[in-house]
Amino acid sequence: MFLVRSAFWLTAAWLVIAPAHHDFSATADAAGAEIVKGGQALISAGLSRAPECASFECAAGRAILETAINQPAQVPQIAPQPHLTVAASPVQAPVPPRRPDWAS
Repeated sequence: MFLVRSAFWLTAAWLVIAPAHHDFSATADAAGAEIVKGGQALISAGLSRAPECASFECAAGRAILETAINQPAQVPQIAPQPHLTVAASPVQAPVPPRRPDWAS
């Protein structure tokens, strides 16, 4: 009976824990894109419902915000770092000094 229970619980744990060939990176990217689009829509709706601007600074600021919201985000690309090269001569580990003759 112990073996049957162990097999059952190990199988149940494996089904819960084991990934089902799911690409978590793609899911996270899609969720992030959705959140950004939702935020852009929320800000655009807030700007469109705001009262009309009376000053030039307000109108210019609103135009800059609307332009920035509607442009796609540019993700900076990071260049890969070159690997460190190994020295031409191998580095040897330090060796303790020889035992003195008088210590024998």
